[in-house]
Amino acid sequence: MKNILFAGIFHETNCFLQEKTRMKDFDILKKNEIFELKGDCSQVSGFIDFSLSNNLNIIPIVNYTATPSGIVEDEVLEYFWQEFERESNEIKSTKIDAIFLSLHGAMITESIFDVEGEILKRIKKNEYLKNVPIFGVFDLHANFTKSMAKNSNGLICYQKNPHTDAYDTGFRAAKLMFESLNQKKIPKTYFVNANIIWPPSGTGTLNDPMKTLEKIARKYEQVNDDILAINVIGGFSFADVPESGVAFSIISNNENNKILEELKLTANKLKNKGLVQEDNLEEVIRKICKNKYKEPILLVEPADNIGGGSQGNGTDILRTLVSNKLENSGVIINDPDSVHELQTINIGEYKDLQIGGKNNPFDKGPLKLNVKLINKTNGSFVLEDKQSHLAASRGQLIEMGPCAVVNHNGITILLTSKKTPPFDLGQWRSQGINPETFSLIGVKAAVAYRQAYDKISNTTFIVETAGPCSNNPRKLPYKNVPHSIFPLRT
Repeated sequence: MKNILFAGIFHETNCFLQEKTRMKDFDILKKNEIFELKGDCSQVSGFIDFSLSNNLNIIPIVNYTATPSGIVEDEVLEYFWQEFERESNEIKSTKIDAIFLSLHGAMITESIFDVEGEILKRIKKNEYLKNVPIFGVFDLHANFTKSMAKNSNGLICYQKNPHTDAYDTGFRAAKLMFESLNQKKIPKTYFVNANIIWPPSGTGTLNDPMKTLEKIARKYEQVNDDILAINVIGGFSFADVPESGVAFSIISNNENNKILEELKLTANKLKNKGLVQEDNLEEVIRKICKNKYKEPILLVEPADNIGGGSQGNGTDILRTLVSNKLENSGVIINDPDSVHELQTINIGEYKDLQIGGKNNPFDKGPLKLNVKLINKTNGSFVLEDKQSHLAASRGQLIEMGPCAVVNHNGITILLTSKKTPPFDLGQWRSQGINPETFSLIGVKAAVAYRQAYDKISNTTFIVETAGPCSNNPRKLPYKNVPHSIFPLRT
């Protein structure tokens, strides 16, 4: 029986937020607690299922996960590393055949740009583990680095955005590890950076440029037995780091530079397709009022994309719905203060609230509304879609914190206490609301909402609002990303 050391640390870091991400923001599982993730459709679950069904002995150490947010405090990485090193040192007498890591690939701390690469380097400096091959799974929205390539043997990323294949990717990565160990042929990682930044909205795999790039990658995987996996990595544009953007990696026993260069060349030919244009919100509202569209109509605002780290409390769409008296509309605002205030009244009663915009330098500030309380819940719900983008790191049970549903002049507002990406319709239905009955729905997301909302809507407008997740990289205040990268270069 082969012994596999497991650890995970998963965070997508947005550098343009004022808030810091702290220890208390992470869900931490230690040792055998990690087996609780079995069956939850996450990338860790895929690894566990393959390993147990193939008689691999998992030695679990620790698993950290947190919702996308601001730069992570240094102590988080140091606590993680202390636990990893301490637990691995305690089993020095056990032969470790491989290490499997569950990562994101775009985590940044106060003093380290490349957390995943740093962890891999530290493992390779560990006297006990330095010769142990490293496999694992990571997110398509990673900023893949030289250190990540040099110090790993088989890191595999998702092939789909929305990330409906997180479980499958964990399973595939475990299978790649298993077969490499059995064949006693440990692969290497070869990679190239394409010198391109695309916003998350431009990295959906149902459309170009990613659709074509994934197709090329899969073709070469099928015709070349020496290639174990090809990763098409979309990058994360809200990470202000020196090694940023679109990249490609090949897991193989031999170099395949020609394939990497073909992928890089193709990406550059398609580079403009990754820049998504946004419509003016007021112009969209005028268009909706003049024309007949199939409902519900989606107003998607990537700038307040919770999945990209935003606070999820921007008020631009809510203000527009209110000022234009657009009844039968729905929006979700993360506002724990308002939820707390509503605990003092009963369902059916009215209260003046300052909604959204709190501590948000991008927003106009809270919007004062007189609202009727419709419902109060604990905010827990089970994903309707077990392959939801949310399941990738958070599993099937989602906690929004205490929630309240209020109504103002026909506009329904779901107030949450924990920012929750709008990737599953269970978010609405768990609060007693059927979203398909709305005429208009505001959605704070970039791409991953489509897995859920495309099922109920054929009409979507991508609108420009204020927020830290702009679709236009030229508008972001980069300090560390090289300005020779597209589209920053002039």
